[in-house]
Amino acid sequence: MKFSSAILFVIVLLSCTGKRSDNVITTGSLLNEMTDLNRLAVLSDEHYSARQFSSYDRRSTHSTDSCWFSNEDGFGNEPIPGFCEVLKQPGTDGIGEYLICDVKQPGAITRLWTAGLNGKIRLFLDNGSNPVYEGDAQDFFWKTAAVLSGKAVKPEYADMFRQFDATYFPIPFSKRCRIEWIGDIGKIHFYHVGMKLYYPDVKVKTFSISDFKDIAGKIDDVNNILNSPERSDLSDAPLIGIPETEVPDSAKKEILRISGTKEIESFSLTISASDIENALRKSILTIFFDDSSVPQVEAPVGDFFGSAPGLNPYHSLPFTIQTNGTMICRFVMPFRRSVRIAIENFSGEIIKLKGSVRVDDIEWQDGKNNAVQDSLAGR
Repeated sequence: MKFSSAILFVIVLLSCTGKRSDNVITTGSLLNEMTDLNRLAVLSDEHYSARQFSSYDRRSTHSTDSCWFSNEDGFGNEPIPGFCEVLKQPGTDGIGEYLICDVKQPGAITRLWTAGLNGKIRLFLDNGSNPVYEGDAQDFFWKTAAVLSGKAVKPEYADMFRQFDATYFPIPFSKRCRIEWIGDIGKIHFYHVGMKLYYPDVKVKTFSISDFKDIAGKIDDVNNILNSPERSDLSDAPLIGIPETEVPDSAKKEILRISGTKEIESFSLTISASDIENALRKSILTIFFDDSSVPQVEAPVGDFFGSAPGLNPYHSLPFTIQTNGTMICRFVMPFRRSVRIAIENFSGEIIKLKGSVRVDDIEWQDGKNNAVQDSLAGR
């Protein structure tokens, strides 16, 4: 889908471009990023790349090799241990020591994942000889904020940063991050460690347990917004309605056109049809910015809102599907001159739709807003 590839391109662009910044990356600023959807609409001032360390099968090295699809990656007793280095061979008890990563540049841990992990973890930040954390491996991956803070954070906040088997509590470091695993290589040991790695000129304040005294309020804010994303719908920006309209089969209808230098803060849509699953998959949403000849967004309506197949209610900050069928997108979409939204119906029946957009005036930033748009348009 054009929408998916465009978004992926923007993520790469955001990570690789932007001018030098005097901002300091802190635990608090990374918490702010978790709920600031507006930052995704402009190029970042801080140069960074994304990196992941994982327990993947080390035999899988090249697509032309016979082991390319090998998948022994943490179940136990792999032919090659799924780590960067074996630090200490297993003893008679089966316990060895292994290096998950040793990063020597500014960065931040932004995601931890495991489906099961025995043993212990040692986390060293910068060049400290004493670990910031040394303890149960699975707790570190699933209850990161709680185990790092001790009693400084309410126990329920551990679950707030967790989504199924992943957690997203950020851990910044200015010079170095070293993670060691001590465990039985014969038992289950799945892991992902996702990081942002900043360029050397980016200033980063290393995480400290004392940070919790300053970020307690931010944790509350993140908790409130993630649990109640509709709070972000209470903006003072004008709400423009999309009147109820019919789109015949095999027809394309423009449902919104706005001129000016503005941004869409939220976009909601409800579609009615006798076969709603079919209608959501075979009705195509197109969004054109700044008189582009091709749509920067082109996707089945249900796929765009993350609902497909059919209507599947869920609750998140960027997207929400309400039980009444209203689909909401809160990704910010800036434009310099105009925006045009259209629906093309291939469902085999007449569909009815209605919706709204919340639009606000913005000050256009050359080299930031337009660079994202140009990448979406494939220029």
